[in-house]
Amino acid sequence: MEKFSAEAFYQIGKVLQRISDLLDFAPPPGDAQFSFRPPGSIPLTANESSILKQELEKAIPWCEGIGLELTLKHLRRVVNSLPQQPTRGRLREDIRELDSRIHDEIENCLFMHIPGEKANYYREPLHGWEEVVKRFPQACRDIEEANRSFACGLYAAAVFHAMLVVEFGLIEIGKLIDVGDPKPGWNSTIGRIDQIVNKTKYPDLKPAEQKYRRLLEQLLPTMRSMDGGWRDKISHADNKLVLMTSDFDDRVAKMILENVCMFMLRLATDLSGAG
Repeated sequence: MEKFSAEAFYQIGKVLQRISDLLDFAPPPGDAQFSFRPPGSIPLTANESSILKQELEKAIPWCEGIGLELTLKHLRRVVNSLPQQPTRGRLREDIRELDSRIHDEIENCLFMHIPGEKANYYREPLHGWEEVVKRFPQACRDIEEANRSFACGLYAAAVFHAMLVVEFGLIEIGKLIDVGDPKPGWNSTIGRIDQIVNKTKYPDLKPAEQKYRRLLEQLLPTMRSMDGGWRDKISHADNKLVLMTSDFDDRVAKMILENVCMFMLRLATDLSGAG
């Protein structure tokens, strides 16, 4: 999927309209040079050619930006022909051809609209997650995918990637408290945290476990809530997350993203000197 710019089509349309207006300009009445010639056969003056060339060149980057390749080829041919001062009729035909090519290329594409309130999730998917990315750079891709999926209305996919982001945090916690499971992640880390917080006396804890015990005690309810409320709709075969349902709407998905962001920010802040 590629980013679509409605502004590009607007600007291209403005260029074509300005050229049409320039071509509609008629020679002064009684001009002997043109009095016996059809308007379409009148050649452009050097000044008109220069102005029209400048106008058409403005459309080139807009066409490039939205991938109108066939339109671009014809547009460049028209631009290159203007130093030879073609007739008004010939240039009108070229402009009609440009319009036709734009129409044909648009017809072959499917354009989707992202509402304004979600646009920034797509444009700036890491906004608000900067500290998380700094502490957990390996989670960057899933953070981007979670936010962009949300922007595109793919709420189940957004939740799926959000859970992968949390898993990076849990694995990092697992390293600090020496989770012995060969496949670290949700179950092994939560189980070990429960042992540290609820089943082991403070003096019997290892130094790292003592250091982070208070933090783990505060985070454990959140982990269990995420595990029981959201992750139960995901299969964990072979320690891989596989979404089992699409039963998420925009409200729920947004709430999950916000909670995951806060959870990971807490880890990024309180584990900043670890690892």
